[in-house]
Amino acid sequence: MTMAAAIDNRTADATDWSKAGRIASIELVHDLAGAETIWRDLENARQSCTSFQRFDFVQAWQRNVGTHEGLTPFIVIAYDAERRPLMLLPLALRHAYGARCASFMGGKHSTFNMALWDKDFAATATRA
Repeated sequence: MTMAAAIDNRTADATDWSKAGRIASIELVHDLAGAETIWRDLENARQSCTSFQRFDFVQAWQRNVGTHEGLTPFIVIAYDAERRPLMLLPLALRHAYGARCASFMGGKHSTFNMALWDKDFAATATRA
C-alpha cells in the first residue's frame, strides 16, 4: 500500500496499514521441512484446506513425482503483523522456456490450485 501511495503521489490511507488479520509480511520457503510446522497448523479444523493439500499428501507427491519432474518447493507463507500465519501457497518451481515458473504442488487436479487459509482471514480478506 505504501509503495502504491508513493507512486500515486498521495498519502497512504491509515486503514491500509498492516494490522492483525491483514498480510504484513511474506516468507518464501524452499524446502518442505522448513514449512512443515506452519503447514500442519493450517491443516487443523479451524483452517480451510482440502485433504489433498495436507502436508503428508504433498510431501509424498513431491518425493515421488515432483522431484522426478525437476520441481523444487517454493512455498509462500503470509503472516499478519503479529506473525500469525494467514495463508500458505504450496507452490513448486520448474524451468520452462528459459524462465522459472511456479505452479501448485500436487498438480491442478489434486490441489484445486488453492492456498491453505486461516478461516478468519479468508472470511474477511479484501482487495486492500
